[in-house]
Amino acid sequence: MHDENENESVGAERRAAVGTDEGEVRTDLDLGAVLRVLDHPRRRYLVTTLVNGRSEAPLAELATEIAARERDKPVTDVTPRERASVHTSLHHSHVPRLVDLGIVTYDADDESVVSATNADRVRSVLHSAGVALTTESDESHTEDRPAPSDGE
Repeated sequence: MHDENENESVGAERRAAVGTDEGEVRTDLDLGAVLRVLDHPRRRYLVTTLVNGRSEAPLAELATEIAARERDKPVTDVTPRERASVHTSLHHSHVPRLVDLGIVTYDADDESVVSATNADRVRSVLHSAGVALTTESDESHTEDRPAPSDGE
């Protein structure tokens, strides 16, 4: 027997793999949903990157940046294994959740993540919460960096 969260995850993976049309995007995005999706540092980084003037980014590039940030090292020092680990969790877990909420879209052909309809709502929540919407120049802040892990 599958629970509701498992079914949502399966649906999210399918939509992320094939892209999402606007008919499937949630338009009733409430504060609770935004806060839940932003609970994980990798999703927060993805969202802040895409709402801070960079509306599209290759998934591989985002994975490298996140791996570097989590390990507090330059992107040039990220190993292929570290990058692959983050890439896998983004592709199978984090991006599908953001796709489900209409915060991003994912083009599986060129593996690019693009801000979507609800990105502005998330930006408003982040701004209201006092989250600095910078990613490149905000390297001195470590509170958003999770401990390195191979999983989600």
